[in-house]
Amino acid sequence: MREVGALPPLANARAGGSTDAALLEIEEVLGMRYCDPSQMTAVALRNPVDEDDERLEYLVSGRIGSGPDDRGFHSVAWVFDGDLLDHVDAEEVKSAMHAYKNRMDKEFAALADACDADM
Repeated sequence: MREVGALPPLANARAGGSTDAALLEIEEVLGMRYCDPSQMTAVALRNPVDEDDERLEYLVSGRIGSGPDDRGFHSVAWVFDGDLLDHVDAEEVKSAMHAYKNRMDKEFAALADACDADM
């Protein structure tokens, strides 16, 4: 079982396999997903995602380290939604999420406009 506050396995491996690697600072939220296709079997990929297999993650650009006194390093990693507040200030998370939402609203509006132009 994964420790609370630790990065998901892929991000953890990129952090040198450190079990205490954690997100310390969010620079930007770049995306989100409800499952990790790289962790799914071939059969699971051919079927609808089972509700029990869904796990919300955010793609975050930020500083990763072992604690607040660790300067850490910059990386881009998938972080489980429940871990965002473990080591990062709530206002920082809230600000990053609002910026991401605003960016997605603009992207979706541009796509909708492009679809309307094609009609």
